[in-house]
Amino acid sequence: MQAQLQLSIIAHPAFLLGGLSVYSLIAWDVFAPDAPHLLQPLDAGLHAAVQENLDPAVRQILSKPVSNFFLVAASVGWIFATAAALSRRNPRAWAGVGLGWALWAWGVGPIQHDPLLMDVLKNTFGRARPSPIHSSASFPSGHLASDVLLVGGLLFVILPLVYGSWEQRARQEGQRQEEEGGSAGGASVAGLLMTAIDWSQQHAGPLLGMSVAVTLAGRVGADAHWLSDTLAGAGLGLALVSGWAGAMQRMGGGAGAGGHGVAGKRRGAGDEGEG
Repeated sequence: MQAQLQLSIIAHPAFLLGGLSVYSLIAWDVFAPDAPHLLQPLDAGLHAAVQENLDPAVRQILSKPVSNFFLVAASVGWIFATAAALSRRNPRAWAGVGLGWALWAWGVGPIQHDPLLMDVLKNTFGRARPSPIHSSASFPSGHLASDVLLVGGLLFVILPLVYGSWEQRARQEGQRQEEEGGSAGGASVAGLLMTAIDWSQQHAGPLLGMSVAVTLAGRVGADAHWLSDTLAGAGLGLALVSGWAGAMQRMGGGAGAGGHGVAGKRRGAGDEGEG
């Protein structure tokens, strides 16, 4: 069904295997003694370019506002979507949101301190960061893993589970307007919110790609990570999001089956408990 579309895309085994392959191949290339170390020239070249061309003040901006922008924005989206999920009867959305928060708390979410999975990985490899002012381990990048989990999880898993697909909502809105004689109704906060959600779901892929590019530029430009750290972190985050989406898809049903979201609630007060 339409509500399954974005879940089925990211839940495809190719994304899970691709993310794990990217992470594993980079780890092998960086740490295995007999590896070709293909990324080493890029790591060293970018580190030298940052040291030579970027002032410490610029690196500080890249380290905080730029690196954290999409993480903070997606975190706000997670909070609002969680509140929306709890406000309606949709057990599958509850399970999906709960699993997402578990991955955040125990996997790769927080960036002020490393959660369990990231802490184990970083301490296992023990790679030094490019800049000596950063003392913690470098591989893989927790920022990139968290970025893909937060942004990708919001766009491809949480929003479809809580609100359904944008195609489904557009169809329901068209039916509602037909029933009401074609009146589109005035603008409202709820309407503007749903417009923003529709747009973000329609452009989920480019938005995720943009978030990865900006966060990667922030971490490498701040001299906080080697390029290979960031690529491995992104691969790890993609694998987690794909596995999460796959688990929700195997639960069966759709976001539209357990609750139709805001669009469904517009059809009448009698649907209040089903949204």
